[in-house]
Amino acid sequence: MAGKPVAKGGPGHAASAIQELDVVRLLAQVTLDEGRLPVGTLGTAVFRHQNGEAFEVEFMTPFHALLTLRANEVAALDG
Repeated sequence: MAGKPVAKGGPGHAASAIQELDVVRLLAQVTLDEGRLPVGTLGTAVFRHQNGEAFEVEFMTPFHALLTLRANEVAALDG
């Protein structure tokens, strides 16, 4: 019997292990009025929503931004 597939980075995957103040990287480009945050941009998870289903992530470069991102949009840094 096949179980429900779990999206990469979603609950039950590595993103659920992200804790507040962990450094994370973007898995998808984000475009804002201020500019673009490319894939791989590093940020800090400053708040963890609903057991890791989403995160408030602060980015300092290439410009300052504070975003709410779903778990499948970020990944913890290895090591």
